[in-house]
Amino acid sequence: MVLIETDVVAGQDIRHAPLLVGRETELALGAPLLAALARGRGGILWIEGEAGIGKTTLAEEIARRATELGALSLRGWGDELLRSFPLRLMSGCLGVPTRANAASGPDRAALAEIAELLSGERPAAGAADPVLAAAERMLDLVDRRCARGPVLLIAENLQWADHFSLQVWNRLAYAVNQIPLLLVGTYRSGPSRPSVEKLRELARVRGGVLVRPGPLSERSAGRLVAQLTGCAPGPRLHAELARAAGNPLYLRELLSALMDEGMVGLHGGVAEFDGAAGATPGSLAKAIGRRLEFLSAETVDALRTAALLGTEFDASGAAVATGLPVSQLAHGIAQAEAAGIISAAGERLAFRHELIQQVLVEQYSPEARRGRHAGIARALADGGAGVDAVAPQLMAAPDGLEDWALDWLARVPRGALYAAPDVSAELLTRAVRLAEPGEPRWDELVERLAQVLLLLGRDAELIEFASAAAELAADQALAARLTVAVVRAAGRIGRPDDAIDVARRALAQPGLPPQLRARIEAWKSVAHTTAGRAGQGHRDAHRALAEARASDDPLALAYAHHAISFAATTAEGIGHIDEALAVLGSDAESMDLRVLLTHNRLIWLVQLGRMQEYEAALPSALVLAERVGTPRATSLLGAAAEVAFLRGDWDVALLHLESIDPAYISTPDGLHLHGLAAVAALHRADHEQAAAHLAAVEEVTGPDMKVPVPRAVYLFEAQALRAEAEGDPARALALLATWLETPPGLRREERLDETPLLMRLALDAGDRDTARRALDAIEAAAQAEPLARRSAAARFCRAQFEDDEKELTAVAELYQSHGWPLHAAAAWEEAAVRAARAGEIVRARGILTQAVRTYAGLGAQWDIRRADGRLRALGVRRGPRSARTRETTGWGALTASELKVARLVGAGWSNPDIAAELSLSRRTVQTHVSNILGKLGLHSRLDVVRALAGSEPVGTGTQPADTP
Repeated sequence: MVLIETDVVAGQDIRHAPLLVGRETELALGAPLLAALARGRGGILWIEGEAGIGKTTLAEEIARRATELGALSLRGWGDELLRSFPLRLMSGCLGVPTRANAASGPDRAALAEIAELLSGERPAAGAADPVLAAAERMLDLVDRRCARGPVLLIAENLQWADHFSLQVWNRLAYAVNQIPLLLVGTYRSGPSRPSVEKLRELARVRGGVLVRPGPLSERSAGRLVAQLTGCAPGPRLHAELARAAGNPLYLRELLSALMDEGMVGLHGGVAEFDGAAGATPGSLAKAIGRRLEFLSAETVDALRTAALLGTEFDASGAAVATGLPVSQLAHGIAQAEAAGIISAAGERLAFRHELIQQVLVEQYSPEARRGRHAGIARALADGGAGVDAVAPQLMAAPDGLEDWALDWLARVPRGALYAAPDVSAELLTRAVRLAEPGEPRWDELVERLAQVLLLLGRDAELIEFASAAAELAADQALAARLTVAVVRAAGRIGRPDDAIDVARRALAQPGLPPQLRARIEAWKSVAHTTAGRAGQGHRDAHRALAEARASDDPLALAYAHHAISFAATTAEGIGHIDEALAVLGSDAESMDLRVLLTHNRLIWLVQLGRMQEYEAALPSALVLAERVGTPRATSLLGAAAEVAFLRGDWDVALLHLESIDPAYISTPDGLHLHGLAAVAALHRADHEQAAAHLAAVEEVTGPDMKVPVPRAVYLFEAQALRAEAEGDPARALALLATWLETPPGLRREERLDETPLLMRLALDAGDRDTARRALDAIEAAAQAEPLARRSAAARFCRAQFEDDEKELTAVAELYQSHGWPLHAAAAWEEAAVRAARAGEIVRARGILTQAVRTYAGLGAQWDIRRADGRLRALGVRRGPRSARTRETTGWGALTASELKVARLVGAGWSNPDIAAELSLSRRTVQTHVSNILGKLGLHSRLDVVRALAGSEPVGTGTQPADTP
């Protein structure tokens, strides 16, 4: 990132449009970004400084120049009042209306769908999480707009941006290298949130430009005064304006106040101060306040009320909030516009600067301000306004809630609450404390709060609240639904025994409706299975299925089938998954379960060796997870990465990992994905990448991973591979041997694939006792459930233990037939070692060559070096041409999937269109495009178009021969 600090900022006439003064340095920095945008490549411009320093003026000039180049300019503002409302900043940038029927323009359908999701107008829109689903559709919309031409997106006041808008900005920042999108962000200096700091750092890492406008120099201040007055400032005026300390907004407000009060005379081309000493406002706030005195009392009062609505507001909302007739309000708005207090912001109105709004708000005492917020909330609610308008006012009045607000929270559409879950959780918590148990609205408020907490994943809080509420509930059905939420939450945070205990108490209640009994039984079954008691889980699940069939409740039926599939053998379980998928609807809870079932089905197809079915089902599964908006999309991408790694498609595996939010991979739930990436890097001898991934793991678990995490798969394997690469096989063996001490259950089963590596290390160390224990464990697991991978691993370990070269070769061919090349190469390596020990040097060399060629196809340089070293010690050396080097640049380096995507990019297709054509998720396509640009040495999608058209060189490779 380029850092520039300057002392010149934009000027502005006293009342209206900004005039540019001395911005040559900043604009020179922005010019390459604009030129790149015109050529089809995006970028990032970060403008940072104190309030009033000129950030917005610079952004406006960038927007003007981008528009002249033919770019579409989009702009939105962060608002302190709306920081808790998801995607509000990005909604403003993209022009998303508050109601779907207000959408217009070429993107009307897309804007309407986003509006529906964020307003809760259509809660059963096939989305598990409306906010995540809306975010994905926003990213899709930006992609499509960029396909039509260059786009400039300006996000003002990032210090007040909501969390989800920052996430969308983050995702867009990773795309600017491939689409014509210039991101411009303005940020007020001062104490900042970590999430905003990460965006700033991301801008630096992605080659963005950071501009920090400094205070005006005395010379620049004089130029600004000359622009505003038409005269050079005299010495006394210079001295008075020095109070502004170079802040251009303060300077303009001071000058305006002095001129309004007749204290500036214009004589002979000189503007001079004619007032008494001490008459100048001593602060920016006082200067703005002095300026407001020239408006009518009615207009100022209306502006104060409008200021409580936020930096931006619409005239209709202001009319409701003030209680003024529209005609009278329009007169006041016109007066404020003439005075430069407010200006048009699209179809809405905005205060010319957030400091003006702040001054107006602070004219209320804190107590009066809270009262006005509460009054505005009621007026808006009575006027039929939605959650997005009423809730910010209630949040700004934290002293409890009035009785009408409890009624409103109990009857507003649930979908609208789910679209702003953090705010809804806060308001519903306050409402539940005020309502009386047993009254109808208490029941409704309690259930709504439980669902919001479940959606947010605030499981510990949900368990405490819903358990207590279930005890107080007079309605048995409500108590049962709360119990279902408690059982699910307890299971999610690794407390299965607590979940079982709660479920048992609920099931002991007489008269429980069958559909709720079925749901509780189903989740109790899942808890038993999670705790390692699959037999009990299986019995509970079948009871749940019987209850569900009796109740004829589709969701209960789906839960029961899920529970059976979770506890059953794979062959039996996959049939139940299919039955569950067949009965699910499109409501939020059903869609979330659909993604979970789809994820499990894919994993079991792999376990059964049904790889063709897996390959056919994966693309639509990834698209489903992305479109419905659910955190489970990350786990589905993680599973796809694991299977791609197993299949030898390591570049695809890393592509899936790159598509996952880095924040998720650094949580305990996602750490195993760092482990997977580290395993791939270690096999490829990329020790720098491996160290980075393992450092991220060890930051959470410690170097010995003594802090348990939900999934340990790959984590111990990665550390063991690192220890072996560092020449410490004893430590590698000790790390892997922890698997043998893991209690029965899912955590033990998921580490079964480590057994062949554990066997090799144990036998090489002469530790046949550990080897025997590993062999017994894997054979017992394979006998209990003879899945393809387990059976192959058991045969591999037995052949190693018995030094059976012939069987090792057969196992290698078995792995190869399943499409699992790393395991096949490892088996061939072990067969070559046995042949060499038997003195069969020629045969050993042939087998080693097969192993090395397979390793080379994966790029597994560490494995090649290890195999060569082991066989060299036994007198076996392979020929110099036995392994072909993988291409890393040019068209030959592209995978088959990347080549398909490249050709569609060359045809001018957008990422969403490519995703639809190839049945991929949009983020997967985006990652493909990034990899394509990197491998070809190109800078933008337009470069790919030109390269495939043959109009210019292709960077580091030549056109593929069969390109149309």
